[in-house]
Amino acid sequence: MSMMSEDQRISAFQELGKAFKLCSEGVEVQMFSMGIDSVWHQMIDQKPLEYREFCNSSCGAKIEHTPITGEGEISFIAEYERCYGQLPKIWFTDERGEFLSELYGEYIKTNMIIASWNCSPAVEKMTVLDEEKHPNKGEVTTPPKDEESKNDDKPEDK
Repeated sequence: MSMMSEDQRISAFQELGKAFKLCSEGVEVQMFSMGIDSVWHQMIDQKPLEYREFCNSSCGAKIEHTPITGEGEISFIAEYERCYGQLPKIWFTDERGEFLSELYGEYIKTNMIIASWNCSPAVEKMTVLDEEKHPNKGEVTTPPKDEESKNDDKPEDK
């Protein structure tokens, strides 16, 4: 079983930050990318303090992970493209980092994505943070580079 490369992981975090920014602006984001969703879960589960800071720096709000299933046209694409341009290939990866070329090809051909999803960033549960205390609001951040740091939020036994 292959894993996401470090470059894919960094790209997934950058795209997650963009999705959070859209969400904080009231755009409904369906998390159809299993690759991006997997790094989201990893941060929530293994680095909750870093996750809060990631939310703060990405959009100035705490974004909740909401389990919600659906299938159909992904509705945030036009707003994403208006803000950031074409969706990068990381959106079309599974949790192992495998590229889903058929889905990507349909997107390039039709400028639409028909897919299923099992979660979304929650707009209704956001806690807006004080902008003066969070000057980096709107800047997309990246995760730490080393996999070894994934337990940094947990105290070590000595």
